[in-house]
Amino acid sequence: MTREAMYRFIQACIGGRVDDVTEEGISFYRRGAHASHDLAPVLDALIERFLSGSGREVHVNVVDLADDAGVRPYEAVQALLALSDIFLVSNYIEERLITIQQMEIDALRTFSVRIVFSAWLSHHLDDVCNLRRHQAG
Repeated sequence: MTREAMYRFIQACIGGRVDDVTEEGISFYRRGAHASHDLAPVLDALIERFLSGSGREVHVNVVDLADDAGVRPYEAVQALLALSDIFLVSNYIEERLITIQQMEIDALRTFSVRIVFSAWLSHHLDDVCNLRRHQAG
């Protein structure tokens, strides 16, 4: 699945559509009240961190994430909360698209977040990563 397809499914979910199903039979559902209009820039910045080698678990400074996404820090936090409200559901799984494991402000007043990507998203991002390596090599 391409990034664009993932974005379409996620944006449709945020927009209230629940009838879209992936080829694997997975539906995206939004639970919770965190709203954000366009999640693609923040999701794209997170995906780039995954593809750069950080793997399924990402520890990110919120200001850096916001800069990478081209949004304000509070918008990045809103997008993270909205992304964590998205569930992937099929006959076999029910998991969050991303899980926020920890949010912290350290002694230097740096706000950071530890995020874990879902197994489904990690699988598809691994495919993208392998394709990139194949094309480069």
